[in-house]
Amino acid sequence: MPTDKKSIEVTILTSKKIKEKNPNITSPLILKYKSSLSLQDILTEVNKKLGLSGKEGFKLCAATGRGRELADNDELNSCISNGKCRLRFVQDVNDVCMGIMSTAPEKPRFKEGATCDYSLLSAVAELLDNSIEAVMRNGMDEKTIVICFNVIDKTFSIHDNGVGCEDPERLLRYGSEKAEVSDRYNPKCKTFDRYTCGMFSRYGVGSKKAGHSLGIIINIASKVKGSSLIHSTTDRDEEKWEAESFEQYIDDDDDEISKSYCKIDIDQFKTSLLTTGGSSSTLQGWEEVVNNLGMIYFMFLGDKMPGYHFVARKILKLLDDTCVHREGLNKIRMNTKPEVKRMEDDKRKLQEAMRGCKRAKTSPRLNISCKLIYPDATGLRQEVEASLSKSISCLNTLLSDAAVDCFPIHIELEKGNVDQQEGGSIAMGALFYFPNKDNKETIQYVDRFFGHSSGEDRRFLVFWMGRLLLADQFMPEFMKKDLAESKVPVKCLKRTFGILFLDRGIEPKSNKTSLSDNVNGQDSYLDQLRKALNDTKLVNAYHLWLRLCHRKYDDELTFEDEPTYCEKEGMFVHQKINYCGNEYKIGDYIELSEGDEFKRSKQPKNVKVGQVVKFLKATNDHEGCKGKVVCRVLEKNNRLEEDQRFEIPDWSMKRLSDEDFEARKEKNKCSIVHRVQFVNASKKFTAGDSTSPFQLKCLNHLGKSITVEPECDLIVTPEGGEDQRFKLRYTFSPFLPDADFLQKAGQYTVRAVQQQDSSNPLICDPFRFTIHPGDVKDVELQLEDRDLVKMEHGKESSFKVTLYDEYKNTIPPKVSHKPKIEVASGLVKLDVEHTFEGYAMQMKIVRVESEKCGRFSAKLVVMRDDGEGKETHFNIEISHGAAQSLQVEQSEGLELINRSVLPELTCVVQDGFGNRCTRVDDAILYLTSADLHFADCFISGKVNHGKHTFQTDKQVQSLYFLSPESGQKEATRCSVVRSWDLTKRNRDESGVELEETWNELIAKQLKPIGFLNPFHGFFCVGDWVEVLFKLKTGRNEYHPGRIESVCKEQGGNTWRIKYFKRSDSSRLLLPLPDASEVLDPMSLHRRIFVLHESLKDSLDPRALSDSVYFAPCDDCPRQLGASLDVFSHSRDQLLHRRVSMALKRSGSPCNFSICQGGRTERRLKQSMMLP
Repeated sequence: MPTDKKSIEVTILTSKKIKEKNPNITSPLILKYKSSLSLQDILTEVNKKLGLSGKEGFKLCAATGRGRELADNDELNSCISNGKCRLRFVQDVNDVCMGIMSTAPEKPRFKEGATCDYSLLSAVAELLDNSIEAVMRNGMDEKTIVICFNVIDKTFSIHDNGVGCEDPERLLRYGSEKAEVSDRYNPKCKTFDRYTCGMFSRYGVGSKKAGHSLGIIINIASKVKGSSLIHSTTDRDEEKWEAESFEQYIDDDDDEISKSYCKIDIDQFKTSLLTTGGSSSTLQGWEEVVNNLGMIYFMFLGDKMPGYHFVARKILKLLDDTCVHREGLNKIRMNTKPEVKRMEDDKRKLQEAMRGCKRAKTSPRLNISCKLIYPDATGLRQEVEASLSKSISCLNTLLSDAAVDCFPIHIELEKGNVDQQEGGSIAMGALFYFPNKDNKETIQYVDRFFGHSSGEDRRFLVFWMGRLLLADQFMPEFMKKDLAESKVPVKCLKRTFGILFLDRGIEPKSNKTSLSDNVNGQDSYLDQLRKALNDTKLVNAYHLWLRLCHRKYDDELTFEDEPTYCEKEGMFVHQKINYCGNEYKIGDYIELSEGDEFKRSKQPKNVKVGQVVKFLKATNDHEGCKGKVVCRVLEKNNRLEEDQRFEIPDWSMKRLSDEDFEARKEKNKCSIVHRVQFVNASKKFTAGDSTSPFQLKCLNHLGKSITVEPECDLIVTPEGGEDQRFKLRYTFSPFLPDADFLQKAGQYTVRAVQQQDSSNPLICDPFRFTIHPGDVKDVELQLEDRDLVKMEHGKESSFKVTLYDEYKNTIPPKVSHKPKIEVASGLVKLDVEHTFEGYAMQMKIVRVESEKCGRFSAKLVVMRDDGEGKETHFNIEISHGAAQSLQVEQSEGLELINRSVLPELTCVVQDGFGNRCTRVDDAILYLTSADLHFADCFISGKVNHGKHTFQTDKQVQSLYFLSPESGQKEATRCSVVRSWDLTKRNRDESGVELEETWNELIAKQLKPIGFLNPFHGFFCVGDWVEVLFKLKTGRNEYHPGRIESVCKEQGGNTWRIKYFKRSDSSRLLLPLPDASEVLDPMSLHRRIFVLHESLKDSLDPRALSDSVYFAPCDDCPRQLGASLDVFSHSRDQLLHRRVSMALKRSGSPCNFSICQGGRTERRLKQSMMLP
């Protein structure tokens, strides 16, 4: 029972800490009090229920507001709201409280939301779905459902003899278990039987919501066959989710036990529902409901056969007699092959499905009656009863002779995801044609549904599992709008009526008034169906079928006068006709439109205006609805010239008054092109673009712009070329895309000229336009050796590059092309510059930044406008640069034994990067020495491929020491000096002295390699010399020194020397504090050799040449050695390289001395002379 309104419900949430200590505690606690609350009473009762002593120190805090501890009863009562109070029972105010709460909805609010989308009709239909499903499974011939509206007692009931239910609570519980449908519904069935099994259960909520929308108290009694128990339940509590359940035992009566049924009785029925659907009285509302129910379940009702049997038979009959046949197709001027094939395939599949429908022959009779008990105007009780199978609706008209043809629909939908039913889904149906007869429409629209709003011209019905869905939701788009190119009159589009059958693969909404749209983001069967109904072939096939139906069935044309036969025409000639209720006669001005275009478009495209010449008909009778009108058509030049024939009713007519005809001529005059102007396109035009470089603007005689296609040709003249004539295509796209000149970049001039057969003069000013090259397609390198670029170290190399588009137009280079050269080998890097020269790109390789020579793969990358790089591959051959240095291959670790043969030496001429110069074969190499005595003064040889190997069998001797055979070998007699004796062999082939030639070459060098003294030979920085100073007294002094540096000054090379002084007691040279001085190369007295002072005590001075000295300089050698001077002389170049090597003793003693170390001691000591 409902609680007292003055009672207060207190909810106590216990602390999480208390719950952890006492797991058996229930939270929250619910306490109820009849009057105001007391803080102490609540604390006492809570401690008692939780088994606490009260000494634990727990406190009550508010569970609303700021949540503070309650100090007194006033603060406690301030927490009360709408008879409820929420508190927290905690040890500390910061404790977390927990509890389990019911989330069940409030029953009145839930019922209100669940039933808001139900009307009386949809609610009764929902209950009927369950009853029909139950009686279809009872296995008896007699299947009865009785519906009763009792307005007097305010009750509603629906009783059926179905299979019953042992648990009638299922009929009241929201979300009951899903009904099993596999025993009757077969998704793999391909025939019409897949829709007629009567299985409507879907979500488990429909009957509950429907019952609560009809009344307040719901009583359900149910019994199954063979049971002695009647199970019943009553839902009367409006607040709680509770129902009363009863079990009643019946006596052992075989008749009663063999019965099965379900009875639903609803008390406090909302009788106002019978008048809220727009009816003026209860009786009228009930009659509408009966007719609507008969229409919803039409497929299952019938005296002898169910309705779907008659629907299938009607579709089969119309398909057999359809107007879609080959003879009719030959009269249609269009390519019908894809459309015809689509219609024939759907027709065959639909016929097979209808003919395979076998359930109708064995289906038992379904009898649904509906009773109304109501008071009349005087208050007397009245009863009326009707059978749903006797109701009349638009479906009866559909099965009558009014429908003369049908268009087949058969669409198989494949399973797209795991949630969809196995076997896919099939939608099938038909569109029926209701022709115009005697200028009257025969189409009948869908009846009004009680309590539901829909369009007045509804022409499409959807049956889900054979049961009609009420909402006007689903209708193919091609039935709503026409296509201008289909040439189908608009009025014909409204002469079709369609029905569509859907199976359980496509789901309806819970109230089964409409289909449920896709809500899970997946491609549902409904989505697939919509796409399939928009298929181009299906739409075109539908319009073709409409055209054929219009030609065959519509009576809109009558010939009213007596005709005369014309042998020339081979037809009968009439003077006047009646077309669509309007009379036309010879001489009338008319407007003709193919199809019915003047009714559906403000600016029809295919419209003719002219004057009627005569009417033609093939037969001499007044039957039929086809003929021809011969019309003298008004041309664009406003002259009536050519007679043309137009089929009726393929062309529609509209009469024009004389004023309308003159207005049309004036309109034509304004539509005649008088002047043509060219305007630039909105973007830069490039070769091969699909758009045009310009558009045409047409002006009439008033100078106003008009949108017509002028009768003119275009003459295009390329700059410096010949005229090309083109027929105008469209003003916005004058040329075909494959016009040759559109692919060639350049300057053009275009003008429009009047066509030869046109009588309208045309004015046009020439127009210049530019076609720009397209994007980079090809890159051409202009190289002497095909795909090879040759360059030399130290020199620049350049070549031209030309860019082409895909039509071989030369592209002027620009900054955005960003040309760059990449070498495949990562060891080679190039410093590249580029410049633009007209239509070519100059690529200059300034230098090679690596030391490599050879042939490498490279590529030139040019950026396209779309950001991609166009690559062109080529080879680059890098050769050595100018000879700049000499290299001795055996210079590392080279040793020389005194008085032995000079080892084999290979000299290589190199460029500045260490590459061997193979192109200096005109050079001669000279090998000599400043501190060695050669038997032949010097060795020479010709350079071959950049190198030469010196080989000799002559011994060499160091000039540091005295010769055992001839004694002192003076430095003035060294090989360098002797190589410059003025002998014939020291001349070159032209007889020029080498000394003179070399001096000239040295003078040209930025950094001189040395200088030549005609008496003492070649000297370079680091050499030691004695300089002659002539005193005024006539004496000569000789000062030793070291050549420090050389610099280039105006007038020649300046050499500087650092002087040293001699020690009085030894060969030691000591540096003077003075700075270096200028050296006169001609003042040299002789060459001297200076060793580091650390060697002074280890060498026998008696074996040393008098030109050998010692000095405390770090630059002086700390061990004995020898040097070789290598010269490379070519026509315009002189190179020098000095090679140092270690000098070793020969190992054979050439002198000895005896020393007495004591009176009794003698020893033999070999001197340090090196033989």
